[in-house]
Amino acid sequence: MNINIVRIRNVLLLDSLRAIDEIIWQKNFSIGVFKGAGMIIKGIYSIDEREMSDIDILVDEKDLGCFIDEIENIGFKKIKDGRNSYYKDIGEKFAPLIFDVHTYFSNINFSDFEFETVKEFKAIKVLTDEWLLITTAVHGIIKHGCFGQRDKSDFLKILNYAKIKDGFLIDKVMEKANKNKLGLILKTAFKVSGIEIQSTQKSLKEMLSFPFIWLSFKKHFTFNEYILPFFYDTRKVEDFINCRVGFKRLISIIARIITNREN
Repeated sequence: MNINIVRIRNVLLLDSLRAIDEIIWQKNFSIGVFKGAGMIIKGIYSIDEREMSDIDILVDEKDLGCFIDEIENIGFKKIKDGRNSYYKDIGEKFAPLIFDVHTYFSNINFSDFEFETVKEFKAIKVLTDEWLLITTAVHGIIKHGCFGQRDKSDFLKILNYAKIKDGFLIDKVMEKANKNKLGLILKTAFKVSGIEIQSTQKSLKEMLSFPFIWLSFKKHFTFNEYILPFFYDTRKVEDFINCRVGFKRLISIIARIITNREN
């Protein structure tokens, strides 16, 4: 996309954030941003380096009603059939500005995230580097069922920015992910991005806490393409890669994986 168009759209989206920053500051609550907006605000990307299709916002559930009232006051309207997505028309030449509002992300509630303050805003905060990394992995693999080039680029950009390269810092990030049952997703993102990390053996506890059943049926491609191969020395899993396995067979597969890893 044309750099000028990317810059204009990103500036307009960030200006909309600035428009509500003072308002919610006066209302005495804060919100958090992540994904593209978080990376641009922190300087991981320049304003014209990465296009934002929307701004993903985290809001405490108790503040949700007040926040929605305030963004509606500055011209945002709820997208029909959208869960908590709001748009604002800005003319025929540009696509509407969109705020995607979350009270949780994956299985993580607002209060469980860690945020950092930034000079540019009073009430708007940004996820810490560790949480930006985790949400980037989860968003691609779980929500969209793939970890494409843009996901890899974001993931590696955050790594380079935060200098999360040595074992201690990787262990620190993995500890946060494991606490929220997302360790295997983060490990998979590391592997798909070409980064091998230490201690990739799965414990029985980690295996049993991972949502195998949900992933295998709700996110079939993700399960086959990213998760199952992670447990094998090869990507050859043709015996069940082309069809949805039944519950009993899935349990058998998981038992086999656990047995192989525990022995």
